[in-house]
Amino acid sequence: MERFFSNSANSEKGDVKMDVTKPVTDLVASLNWNLILPLIQAMVVFFLVLWIKNYIVSLYAWFQFKGSLNIGYGTWVRIPTSNSHVDGQITQANRHVIRIDTKDTRIFIPTKSFRERDWALLKKDAFDKDEEKSKNET
Repeated sequence: MERFFSNSANSEKGDVKMDVTKPVTDLVASLNWNLILPLIQAMVVFFLVLWIKNYIVSLYAWFQFKGSLNIGYGTWVRIPTSNSHVDGQITQANRHVIRIDTKDTRIFIPTKSFRERDWALLKKDAFDKDEEKSKNET
């Protein structure tokens, strides 16, 4: 590796002399820093605006969830799927996701889209009666 980047006058025959610093210094000298620095600042501001927007939307959705009279921790819900429906209980919620535990799996729904979901509220005793019926049928 050393022979490719050698600048010595005593190089052997067949070695390639290459000055690595010249292309880099030419590139740095050719850049217009008066345009690049505002571009970097604009990218940082854009990132901060997106981050703050996402934070505010998530916080607003979280307050809507916490203030809801119908949906909260322990609520049994029926979520429609492509071919049927799934019954589950809301067991955990935070600013980002609502976790619904079903018999088979866990479903994570973004908090900011919980109002848009087409789910039905279930009474727990009705859900227990359905389970008892299915156990008695088998």
